Amino acid sequence: MDNLKTMWAEVPAGTERDLAGARHRLLNGMRQPRRSRARLRFAVAGGLAAALTVGFAAVQVTSDVRPASAQELLARAAESAGSEPDLHPRPGQIVHTVGRDLYSSGARSGDSSGIEAEAREDWAPVDGSREFMMRQGEQVTLMKLCSDSFNRTVGMTYVDLANWPTDVAALKERVRQVVAKHPAEPQLRETFTLQDLINMSAVRPSLRASLFKLVSEMKGVSMRPSVTDALGRSGIGVQTPDHMVLIFEPETYRYLGYNSLDEQGQLVGGGAVERVELLDRLPKEKVTFTEPKCMPA
Repeated sequence: MDNLKTMWAEVPAGTERDLAGARHRLLNGMRQPRRSRARLRFAVAGGLAAALTVGFAAVQVTSDVRPASAQELLARAAESAGSEPDLHPRPGQIVHTVGRDLYSSGARSGDSSGIEAEAREDWAPVDGSREFMMRQGEQVTLMKLCSDSFNRTVGMTYVDLANWPTDVAALKERVRQVVAKHPAEPQLRETFTLQDLINMSAVRPSLRASLFKLVSEMKGVSMRPSVTDALGRSGIGVQTPDHMVLIFEPETYRYLGYNSLDEQGQLVGGGAVERVELLDRLPKEKVTFTEPKCMPA
């Protein structure tokens, strides 16, 4: 199978300066006035619904021998993800995600003191048609996607993922089509697309398993034997040529989140998920800010 990376082989790899500028332009409409550094990635309350928690009931995929390569690690991660049940979200439901983000406060490269962590909580409608909320610290923001938003236009809402193929060859073609339409700079489109799909496929682990198989076919992936996610959990990782590190639990190979590195291998950002569940409606939270414009993502 042709390497997925060849889709943008003629475009030079993006630097962290490219990445920062692209994120600013792509997500400018999603930033809150009080916290301009906030980033919304769809990436993704008791008694509101029969909550189905994802990510903690994976079948144990263990071995006395640690994986010897990134490909072997991703194969075990795919097996772990494939052992989890798909959630089958219904129209009208909400995907509730709890986690933590890492971001750079602007310190010079190599200065780890420039990395800060912030708790994240999202409530996203599964079909992208209703209001959604995001909590950052004490601030709760209410927003709504535009009717012609990118995710809705390319069929990449949570509901849409039920129709995505799990055959790796067919999945590669579907990813290629989305990458071609992504609003980010060309050298960043693939990374953003794969990152969002892996995060959103928490509701469909069978698709996440195929995504890991797809990543394993990329040239230049390497194994990171010891990494720490945004929640402080120890893991084992796979680094892609675009400096994204996928992090897995070292015993079960369950996906934990990702770290972003600069060209010197220094941490510049990341995200980790603690809990994902389906709810029937938004919780009664005190909204501190309502975004007046619809969101384009």
